[in-house]
Amino acid sequence: MEPARGAAPDAPLYRTEAEPPLAAATFPELADLVAADLFAQSAIWRWPDLSTAVLPLVALLEGAMLAAAVFLFLRAYRHKGTTALLAFWSLVILLALIYVANMLSPPPPGQAAIVAAGLALWLLVAWGYWIDGHWAKARSRHQATSQAE
Repeated sequence: MEPARGAAPDAPLYRTEAEPPLAAATFPELADLVAADLFAQSAIWRWPDLSTAVLPLVALLEGAMLAAAVFLFLRAYRHKGTTALLAFWSLVILLALIYVANMLSPPPPGQAAIVAAGLALWLLVAWGYWIDGHWAKARSRHQATSQAE
């Protein structure tokens, strides 16, 4: 019989909550960082009323990354019609709304809601694939100048 793999308790690399993290033993120079990370993670669960100032900064950074990704995509690709533009911008707006709702809404009521939301995310992959068919790679400035010569 093949040994168990993954997160099962009988797997050879399975670790319990009581065991120390292996990163501190493997990389001693990171021991303080690992301890601080464990403390920060457990503080969120031990003190649910704890308020942090990190979330607004993270939201700002992630919003800027989404804007940069949209900018770079629009610069590198050209749409083939209005369907492409409507589908693309509706996807971008939906992703932004999901992100905001994720931060502002209460925790999910149970595992079934998490499973349903996780499976529904596959629709976004199919939507993105469909959108990709309505866009064409734009000619770069280098290609345009070399063809003109």
